[in-house]
Amino acid sequence: MTNQQIKLIQQSWQQVKPIAKQAGQLFYERLFTAAPGIRHLFKEKNDEQANKLMMMLGYVVSKLNHLDELTSSLHQLGVRHNKYGAKPEHYDLVGQCLIATLKDGLGDKWDDELQNAWITAFTLLKTTMVEAQQSQVEVAP
Repeated sequence: MTNQQIKLIQQSWQQVKPIAKQAGQLFYERLFTAAPGIRHLFKEKNDEQANKLMMMLGYVVSKLNHLDELTSSLHQLGVRHNKYGAKPEHYDLVGQCLIATLKDGLGDKWDDELQNAWITAFTLLKTTMVEAQQSQVEVAP
């Protein structure tokens, strides 16, 4: 990620924070509409799950300048997602729903440069978590 992409993401996140609850709920509405078959993977109520998502995204955004710390945390999160039943193919849909939610929430502040920055960040997140999941599967008996 470039410094400019990090800056754009961090600035846009400041605009998302005041509407984080609604954004999280909208994200899960989109996700479960697009893939109702994965609803069973989420044990928490929608609002609780939305809060967790937004807290994690806030953490990710805050650590973009410290990729070593972020990568370690994402690795641990990826390993935990094995326990939840998440599959690597779920991440692309999650990314699409996240980007659509951010685009709606940021409205006219959203542009191609910001979209590319968020896609780059999500790709980092996805790649790290999927690699962690797969490394655990490969070493399992």
